[in-house]
Amino acid sequence: MDLQRFVTDVFETLGGMVIPLEYGLCQVLIPENYKETFQGKSEYLLAFDYEVAQENSSAEFVTFGSFILDKVIGIVIENTVSTIRYGILPSGLTLSNPQQKIEQYLDANPKNIKIINSRTVMGLWTAFCFRIGYTSEERMEEICEIWIDMVTGNRAEKMEKLKSSVFFESSPSYSFPLACIPDYLATFKTAYNEVVAISEKRNMIYISKHEMDSELLRIDEYYEELIKENQKRMERRGNTEERIETLKAKEQALELDRKKQLSEMIDKYRVKTDITLDYSITYLIPRLEYKILIKNHSQGMDKILYYNLITKEFEET
Repeated sequence: MDLQRFVTDVFETLGGMVIPLEYGLCQVLIPENYKETFQGKSEYLLAFDYEVAQENSSAEFVTFGSFILDKVIGIVIENTVSTIRYGILPSGLTLSNPQQKIEQYLDANPKNIKIINSRTVMGLWTAFCFRIGYTSEERMEEICEIWIDMVTGNRAEKMEKLKSSVFFESSPSYSFPLACIPDYLATFKTAYNEVVAISEKRNMIYISKHEMDSELLRIDEYYEELIKENQKRMERRGNTEERIETLKAKEQALELDRKKQLSEMIDKYRVKTDITLDYSITYLIPRLEYKILIKNHSQGMDKILYYNLITKEFEET
């Protein structure tokens, strides 16, 4: 666990400011709402290395059991919007004829595939529940749940659809090793990119495009008539050079005004999108892991496949 990154990330998330000074030493400005939690202080000098703390007597040494770390962990627990659920698979944790099924999945010659090792592991999926808001003249909201497979790093759309087929509990019934070390930041970024793409696609649904196009056409036609009238005046006989320059300036002003009116009309109909995370749930569900050797002429390549006991499919990183 990287204590410095954890502690500074929490302070920045809460709205504070972190100023790195040197290795293992930084100044932290405490958010106003949390000053009382930290003995009424508005700033701290934090050291995350014992020797650095010895060299800076005014610094608070942050380590396990220290005042600062205990308070930070307390704030995280108090403000948590995530939880963990453990899946139970009543249908069993075995796969019949794995060799044959792997050969079919890889579409390979049976002679070139060999299972080196197999075991049951705990797969990890995190479901992020996002709230998407669409605001124009009115406001609409929708809930969007995105599942990310933390082993493969991809969106798990089939798991989103089949989640009701899994029984969950708050404490584990299995003691299998984790399939991977979870990277929650990368998982969240993947989920957020997915929901942004969804919001951009659905954004167009809430735009009154026909009405907007009609208004844009009306503005174009209006200014087109004004510009034509101005050009007729420029073509009249007897115009002085000064008069022509004045009319040219007026045409430029009309073009600028037209662009401004079009832009304002587009803004009026444009749907502004905002995305917030309501909560996240990490699901730990058993899956089967197969380490295989794929032979190719005189060379061999190791590969790891995971069998999803819910979707009944192989997956790979």
